[in-house]
Amino acid sequence: MEADVFPGRSRLRAGVGFALAATLAIVLGWAAPAYAAVPDLVVDASNYDSASPKSADGWCEGGGAVGGGAYLSGAPGQAYFTAFGFAAATFSDGARATAAEDGDGFSGRWSVAAQTLCYPTRLPTYHNHFLGKRGPFASLVTNEASCYEGEVALAGNARLYSSDGGKFYLSHLIPSADLTSWSAVGREDPLYTAGSASLYLDLACVNADELSGLVRVSASTAAGTDTNALAVAKCPLGKYLVGSGFSVGGVGIFVDDVRISPTGVSVAAYEGQAATTANWSVVAYALCSSGW
Repeated sequence: MEADVFPGRSRLRAGVGFALAATLAIVLGWAAPAYAAVPDLVVDASNYDSASPKSADGWCEGGGAVGGGAYLSGAPGQAYFTAFGFAAATFSDGARATAAEDGDGFSGRWSVAAQTLCYPTRLPTYHNHFLGKRGPFASLVTNEASCYEGEVALAGNARLYSSDGGKFYLSHLIPSADLTSWSAVGREDPLYTAGSASLYLDLACVNADELSGLVRVSASTAAGTDTNALAVAKCPLGKYLVGSGFSVGGVGIFVDDVRISPTGVSVAAYEGQAATTANWSVVAYALCSSGW
């Protein structure tokens, strides 16, 4: 086992990680996969304190990482993701998430945790497209990136950056229906409208003929004015999760829980303190494969 480069963080691995995945699958009613290569769910959590921002990395030993999730604990509607996706080193090493408190801060304690699924073997071929592509500095930033011809995009890595103190949150990270691209959206925090931001989006791409039965599954909540909402996307029987995404409508609605298991993803969002009064909904996206 590698040294933990984040002292003070909690880390779940091996049998403990799989037990957590199995429990989550039972609670959410997901069917067990139909074949044997069950991945291990790894969770890495930041310190639980009042510091902001926070980051967490869920790493696989020896690679084999696919899928990625993250969730916040302790600050519903008062903190949000500013970065979400695979770790910057290589896609197959793990997942990373960064979160920050909203515009007027939060006095309590909270944490961010990153999740990844660790498979027994790496994907046969993958390419890290660190495109360095960014949207313009603005109050609403969008970005889209595509893989090369003959490839599919398993993961998007979105990161907001501000050089002038702007506070922005990720509201969308979506795999395309044809599985070849991802799009991302960053929105300005309605409690803090000074400053601006840019949005970087990188992709992890895999040769399409080396991944069997890849499909995109989505699930949406009904539009409404509830203070929180939860959407669950389940993989078809016999397929495993290899990628996850999310989107939420409305200003000031924060996705703060994108939780994965071997067979699906759940996405939860909360209204912030200056959220829209209009109807809104949340969408969960799952990329599922029958193997490689």
